Amino acid sequence: MAGGDGANAIENIFCQRRAGDGMDDDIGIGQNVVDGPGDFIGDLTGALEGDVAGEADGNVGEVAVAGAANADAVDLCVAQIHSANACGDFLTVSRVFQIDDEADERNALVTAEVEMIVLSPFAVCSPVASSCTGTCWDAKSANANAKASPASRDSFPVSHRLRVEKAFAFQKTDNGWRCTTAALQPVDFGVAVSGR
Repeated sequence: MAGGDGANAIENIFCQRRAGDGMDDDIGIGQNVVDGPGDFIGDLTGALEGDVAGEADGNVGEVAVAGAANADAVDLCVAQIHSANACGDFLTVSRVFQIDDEADERNALVTAEVEMIVLSPFAVCSPVASSCTGTCWDAKSANANAKASPASRDSFPVSHRLRVEKAFAFQKTDNGWRCTTAALQPVDFGVAVSGR
């Protein structure tokens, strides 16, 4: 990474956002959920475009995370996926819990639960649902259902919480771990929980 403040640009963004001390690999949201996603994605994109050496083209998918492939790395990976799919108007990630990890010298697989909060209503089986949460949903059971009907008119209300479990793949590079998971689809498990 570039020198000066840019050397810790990504770390600084996450530090502003973290509610806990990180000992349980839990990443929390900032004080204002509604104001958070635009500011966070904007700060993240700015840091990735301007402060990472060799990334002048703004290709967020090629950014490597220093340190271990863990919940912090998964959070960055989900932010990249959400940024690529324009999810920021609909969802914000509130927490990432690391469930398991498998790693060797060059590859890592981190299984994590990602909790998201709905910022703007969207249909339970729509392009937003499948690209931003990784699946369609069954409104009656509140579970993920990849086979749900796209004709459903049910939608998630604002402040509804969605939790998905997924394994995220990482590859070791000279600069750290690079997320190789390009989409949230498919998810291993998903459940919708009513708002706060």
